[in-house]
Amino acid sequence: MTVKLRSLVVAAAAALVLPSLAASSASAETLSPQWTVSAVSMPTNFTPEDATSGANVYKVIVTNSGGAASSGPITITDTLPGPISLDPEGIFEAGEQILGDPLACSGLQCTYSEPLPPGDSLKLTIPVDTGAAGPAVDNVLTVSGGGAPEVSKATPTLISSTPASFGIAPGSANTALSSDQAGAHADLTTTIAFNTISHEGILPAPPKDTTDELPPGFAGDLIDTPACTVAYFSGHVQNGIQYCPVDTQVGSTTITIEVDGLPDEVITPVYNLAPNPGTTAKLAFFAEVFGIQGDVSLRPGDEGLETTFHNTDQTTNELDSVALTVWGVPNDPSHDSLRGLYCHHAGSCETVGGAAGSSVAPFLTNPTSCSGVPLVAEFKAESWDALPGEALAEEQMVFGPLTGCEHLTMNPRRVWMSGWKCRRRMKIRMGWRPRT
Repeated sequence: MTVKLRSLVVAAAAALVLPSLAASSASAETLSPQWTVSAVSMPTNFTPEDATSGANVYKVIVTNSGGAASSGPITITDTLPGPISLDPEGIFEAGEQILGDPLACSGLQCTYSEPLPPGDSLKLTIPVDTGAAGPAVDNVLTVSGGGAPEVSKATPTLISSTPASFGIAPGSANTALSSDQAGAHADLTTTIAFNTISHEGILPAPPKDTTDELPPGFAGDLIDTPACTVAYFSGHVQNGIQYCPVDTQVGSTTITIEVDGLPDEVITPVYNLAPNPGTTAKLAFFAEVFGIQGDVSLRPGDEGLETTFHNTDQTTNELDSVALTVWGVPNDPSHDSLRGLYCHHAGSCETVGGAAGSSVAPFLTNPTSCSGVPLVAEFKAESWDALPGEALAEEQMVFGPLTGCEHLTMNPRRVWMSGWKCRRRMKIRMGWRPRT
């Protein structure tokens, strides 16, 4: 969710030189599919020895967070731990997210043979029977094939008669880059879900403020990316959907929400909004019945950026989970299947916002350091029911490390400006906002 909107600047006389570090050639950055897996137990604490069919389920989402579509069959295999078994009477749901194409499943193994574009997902709901209460056990989900490296995800699952409290669901938190090439204009994907107290997705408390922190070093271009005003986003509605022009779309998000007690999964564009004074940038998306806006600002200490979504609405719905992708190059053709796309109510989709723009400017750039050490992002959340001084729910997400620094080159470009316009552009490039 967080993008660092700063790049190196050098001022010389009446000219502004804007150098940037980038991969020297396309060969340095191989675009390929990759799997990001969210696998959560619902409810978070399974009910012991529950004989009610469908009372305990695993909800699985496998997202192509890479830079290219998959090729060849994709196989998803779930390995249940000892006290948990497949419910033979439950409803085993499996399908592709946008088009709704089914998966071919046998037991706890499912296969999907069609190409899966970047940003698209495969979904599984696995009904299970549980044993007696006991210590946490790991459910292991493995994804292989499709031209991507194999990935396994372990989900700690507690069987207990005590419901989970507000927090981040085990097995849900991920941060992933579509390319680990240093300096690449990669897509950044973050997934998160909250603890639930029922298989329908009911939360123990509604989330209020959420913050996603990226490690230092990410850079972005706020100048060359078109922005939508807050007034436009709030005031332009098509068939009940808030939207901005498509050329201001910088990503896509999939959210699960409860509306009037019924769960719904929504795919919606993420827009670049004009930021408030004192902040670096603003992101926004529409959550079926209201808009959500997040402020991007400098983090004290290490100058990394953090994105905070304040005061999430709790009166009309309940936000259960979010999978948000910020695009490295918003107008790259790999994003065409999600451009302006809004879906809800089991695959009912339409396109909003008009035609795409012609700019090919990058919005996000990877750090340019190859330390060999994995990067760490952190997600923090607070509920509306939190008491004063109560600790935030926190989850760290490890990704990377970055590679390929030997492919980086300096590619300066010169922009002729003078006076206040030059100074204002320098400040925005450095991550500051001019006083108004």
